[in-house]
Amino acid sequence: MREEPRPQLGCTILGGGRAEFLVWAPRAEKVELHIVEPEERRIEMRPAGRGYHHLETGGVAPGCLYFFRPDGRADRPDPASRLQPLGVHGPSAAVDPNFEWSDAGWQGLPLENFLLYEIHVGAFTPQGTLDALPEVALPDGVEFRPAREEDLRTIWRANVEAFRDHWGGFAADDATFEEWLADPKFDPSLWVVAWDGDEIAGASVNTISEHENAGQA
Repeated sequence: MREEPRPQLGCTILGGGRAEFLVWAPRAEKVELHIVEPEERRIEMRPAGRGYHHLETGGVAPGCLYFFRPDGRADRPDPASRLQPLGVHGPSAAVDPNFEWSDAGWQGLPLENFLLYEIHVGAFTPQGTLDALPEVALPDGVEFRPAREEDLRTIWRANVEAFRDHWGGFAADDATFEEWLADPKFDPSLWVVAWDGDEIAGASVNTISEHENAGQA
């Protein structure tokens, strides 16, 4: 027998203040939708077979913040979330994917101007260190340099620009810059920054999180 197509995973805005939620949680006997904003409420989802849990409900508009709560335990963000405005451990946000694009005339960049490297340092070499990485060809004028103290604000501004539409972004003011410097995870010795003259061409601003590494030793 042919199955009916399933709704899309995550939150789907239906219009008229209604939305549909679908999550795959095969080990949970029940899952609640926990809406935390704009008005807190909890609604039990309906088992939909094969480990899926489904709910269609009203009172949901773009920007609504929510968690899934399996078996009455801890709140969990949506694994199919489109937006995490308060960070990866915070609530997910309902997003309307309908967007009126205005960049149809942009033709992109020539393929020969692209250079992409994705290297997982711990597995790329037997030593698992940055020092063991082989030399790679870089475009003319681009070089890797350590992050000097006088470069920090430039790197900060590049971070603000790169992430202004991700996870809600963050303020580009002096107070937030000082908070960034004072963060216990702040360690420029872990960073890799590519420079094109005085401009940042790319960066990997790495941190070590005690919370995320707890119990991993």
